[in-house]
Amino acid sequence: MLSANNLTAAKEVQELYGHVKELRNPAFLRWQEMRNQYDGDIALPLPELDKMERPAVANLIALGIDQNAMSIASVRPSVIFNPLSTTNEALRRADQRRRAVLGWWDMNDWDLLTRRRARHLVAYGETVVSLSPVSDDKRDKRNIPHWKVRNPLSTFPAPNSNPDDMERDYVIFVNSHPMSWFQRNYPDKMGILFSGKPNPTDRYEVLEYLDDRETVLVGIGTESSAVDSMGRTTGTGVQAATILERIPNRVGTVPVVIAGRITLDKIQGQYDQVLGVERRRATLDALNTIAIFKNIFADEWAVSASNSSSSARIIRRADGKKGIIGIIDKGQLQVVRPPLNQEIGLALDRYESATRQSGVPAQFGGESPSNIRTGKQFDASLGAAVDMGLQESQALIARSSEIEAYIAINQMKEYYGERPSMFYFGKNGKITHNDYVPDEVFDTDLCRVKYPLPGRDINGMAVAMGQKHGIGEMSLQTMRENDPDIDDPSVEAERVEVEDLMRSFMSGLEQGAAQGTLDPVKMARIIQKRQRGIDVLTATVEVNEEMQKEQADLANQQAQPGSAPAAPEAQPGLNAQPRQPPTPAAPPSLESLLGSLNTQQNAVSQAPAPAPAGV
Repeated sequence: MLSANNLTAAKEVQELYGHVKELRNPAFLRWQEMRNQYDGDIALPLPELDKMERPAVANLIALGIDQNAMSIASVRPSVIFNPLSTTNEALRRADQRRRAVLGWWDMNDWDLLTRRRARHLVAYGETVVSLSPVSDDKRDKRNIPHWKVRNPLSTFPAPNSNPDDMERDYVIFVNSHPMSWFQRNYPDKMGILFSGKPNPTDRYEVLEYLDDRETVLVGIGTESSAVDSMGRTTGTGVQAATILERIPNRVGTVPVVIAGRITLDKIQGQYDQVLGVERRRATLDALNTIAIFKNIFADEWAVSASNSSSSARIIRRADGKKGIIGIIDKGQLQVVRPPLNQEIGLALDRYESATRQSGVPAQFGGESPSNIRTGKQFDASLGAAVDMGLQESQALIARSSEIEAYIAINQMKEYYGERPSMFYFGKNGKITHNDYVPDEVFDTDLCRVKYPLPGRDINGMAVAMGQKHGIGEMSLQTMRENDPDIDDPSVEAERVEVEDLMRSFMSGLEQGAAQGTLDPVKMARIIQKRQRGIDVLTATVEVNEEMQKEQADLANQQAQPGSAPAAPEAQPGLNAQPRQPPTPAAPPSLESLLGSLNTQQNAVSQAPAPAPAGV
């Protein structure tokens, strides 16, 4: 807790900054080296060529950092809010809480932020995120929690004995701004911070101190001159510092989450151990470049003849491009080329292999390792190199996201709790309809964030879930909930069901038209409505209603006087069977005629003879 006095508080922040900076200095030295390696800013001295060269070998560390980070961030974790009871209202609120958090992620471009976080985690071994109820962008008017990924090189957290604890008692961020920034935002502090004639283009530090009570901005200005008792300048004094702003923290929690890789006893990036190998590989390639350069541009010597009484003399130097022939007096020209060492190529391959075995497989560069013959073996070798590290990194980001969600929920309730909000809206901050009210929906801040299948990227996860569904282990609903491409599983399930029903509906219409059970005239009326822009469902319902009305009118015309009128809704509509024309009788066959003739003859022969006359 800082002092209430601004002068004392500024000095306290300065002292804390200096203390933490000294503690983190060893890590900073490694991180700066890693940053230079990633950016390709390493210069290799080539004294024989009197110049500095950049490494001319593939930057395998940068490739490994990018590929691992993109695999980690390719999958979005799931947010789970358990309902507080089994009522429909509790289930609805749990779903609204989930959709609200997902909406905050979307509005903060969470997918892009996670890609940067993953690079920090892989390269530096640490990722830092801060949350604020207002955006740094003045054009962003949205009243939501705002995520900001911080650079670990400018982060100075309070020392912590538990390396797995992602929350700290306080955190200091260091930013640098030109004098114009101070003049524009804090003109009343200029006289305190800057003395003499400072350069307006010079940049000065601003310390941003955050704890569970407040956020404090401390400006660091120019150094004052130390003067002795005689008024003489004896050197530089203390840097001027003053409080620029003090903003209360209404949440009561430090709004910063720091996740670090799991190591033995200190922060380490994934490729810290490979820096020496890559530097030696680049240096060896530079030496090989010198040898090749000397071999191409060989040294030339003018050698005197053995019986010559004087030394050889070059009268005119040769220039092949211009067609000039060289002339040497009393001697001859001898070209000396240094032999190329064949061991250099083998050594370069060994160093590259060492880097590959440290977590940069050949597959990252689109190459297939040697002795790989099948796709299954290809996937197995790649998975053995990256899957476990990918799983651990995703678990760390998921745990960090849980804490961030807790901070974000409480910020939303403290600052905008009674204001209606939307699941997603633009940067202008306008709320066009009420999706939820934070105080009503967030009756709990307890949630879980987890990756569906840790250790797999987006491509591997889709295959794995399809296999689990195929063997009956996973349901389609669970697949929808775990798929990062599906924002709302319930809505997606409804869409799939509607599509299945539409497919059956269209198939029924086609079969009815093909088999003759659907009158072609009725089908034509549906098609006409569809051509006018009416969807097929509405067109079918309209044609059915029209048919029912026509059938009712016809029934009323044919009804007996005094009978009840026919109702249109009672008519069959499209279900009325089309009238079948009478089928003409086929002419009798010869067999049937002969059969009937034989029948008549048998009947005559079997009849009793008539009695004689008079009997």
